[in-house]
Amino acid sequence: MSLTTETGDRFLFARNLAALQKQAGVEREVAELVVAHARLCADRGKSVEFYDDADAPVPWNYPLDKLLSRNPEVDPRAKQFLVAYNRHMQARRIPIIYTKEHLASRLGVTLRQLDWLAYGKDRYRVFSIPKASGEPRRIDEPVEKLKTVQRWILRHILSKLPPHRAAQGFRRKRSILTNARKHLLKQVVVRIDLKDFFPSISLAQARRVYLKAGYPYTVANLLANLSTREGVLPIGAPTSPALANHVCGKLDQRLWMLSYRARFFYTRYADDLVFSSYNRKFGSLVPFLKQVITAEGFEINEKKVAIARRSGRQTVTGIVVNRRTNLDRARYKWIRAVVHNCQMHGVGPEFDKWCQRMTKMERIRPSDTDQFRRQLAGQVAYLRHTNPRKFGKLWRQFQEIDFA
Repeated sequence: MSLTTETGDRFLFARNLAALQKQAGVEREVAELVVAHARLCADRGKSVEFYDDADAPVPWNYPLDKLLSRNPEVDPRAKQFLVAYNRHMQARRIPIIYTKEHLASRLGVTLRQLDWLAYGKDRYRVFSIPKASGEPRRIDEPVEKLKTVQRWILRHILSKLPPHRAAQGFRRKRSILTNARKHLLKQVVVRIDLKDFFPSISLAQARRVYLKAGYPYTVANLLANLSTREGVLPIGAPTSPALANHVCGKLDQRLWMLSYRARFFYTRYADDLVFSSYNRKFGSLVPFLKQVITAEGFEINEKKVAIARRSGRQTVTGIVVNRRTNLDRARYKWIRAVVHNCQMHGVGPEFDKWCQRMTKMERIRPSDTDQFRRQLAGQVAYLRHTNPRKFGKLWRQFQEIDFA
C-alpha cells in the first residue's frame, strides 16, 4: 500500500509517524529509521510505502529484534515501514545498519573504540609533501585501525552508490585515459581546476551522502565523522575520493545537462573539470561555466584555468588529445631518462632524485627501493595504452634494471 498526502509533502506522514513514536516513548533510533525509509522513497520519486502484506511479521534480524524488544510501544505501521526499509536496502545491496551499536558490530569494534575513531584527536598522522608548484600539500593519513574502517565503508557502502557518469576518477573502468578520450579531436579544450578540493567538502555534505544512501541520521552522522577530520574531507583517507564524487553529483548533473543544450562535452577527474567542443567560439561560454561552478559552492583556481585550441597543444590530465591520445612529451622524456640512468648507473642516485621529485604521486620512504620499482613500473606501463610502440622498447630496458 502507498500513501500520499493532500499537501503534496512526501515527508509529512513520515514526520508525523516519527513524532508519534517519540510521544509514545519509543527510542529515537526507531523514529529515525521511519524517516530514513521515507527519504529513500522520496529520492526515488515514489510516495511513502508500507509493505504490501500488512499482517506479515517483521523478518527476524537480531539487531532489529533487539531494538524492537526495547520498544514495545512502537506503532504497528512503523514495523511495516521497517519491513519495507529492509527490502529496499537489500535490493540495493547496501548493508543495513540500524543503530550506533549495530554499526560498531558491523565494523568489529566496541562502542568506545567507535567513539574514538569518529571523534578522537590522534586519529590521523599529519605531514606535508611538495606540490608541483613547490608549495607544501598537507596529508592527513589515518591510523591503521581507522584506515581499515574507512576501507570497509568504501568497499561496502560508497562503492555501491554509483556516481554521476561525468566522473572519470576513482571508479572502476575509468581512468585519466578514458577521461582524455572524451575530448579527442576537438577545436577547443577548456580545463578548470577546483581550489582545495577535498578540504572544501564539509562534514554536513558527507553526512548528506550517507543519508541519501538510506541510513538513519545517527548512523549517517557517525559514518560522516569516520570519513572526515576537523569537519572536512582529509587528503589521505580512502573514503575521500568516493565521497567527493558523490558530493559533486549535483554539479556534474547541472554541467552535464548544460552540455546537451549547448553541444559540448564535459568530464570531471577529481578536481579537474574538462570541457571541449567542435565550436571554435566555445571559449566565450567559460564565464558562464564558472558561474555554475561557484553557485554549487566550489572555488575556482584561476591560475589553472586553461583554454587550448587545436592550433596548439591540447592536454587532458597529462595526455595530449590533438590527434590521438599520447603521453606528454616532457613526461615521456623524464620517464625514459630515469630508466636509462638506472640501467647505466644503478638505482641509488636516481632513487634519491625520485624521492625528492614526489609531488602528486604516492609518498615514498627513503629506504623502500621496492616501492620505487613498483612506481617506476607503473609509469612505464602507462605507455602501453597511450603509445604501445614506445612502451615496448622502454619496458625491455626497465626489465634489465637491477633493483637489488
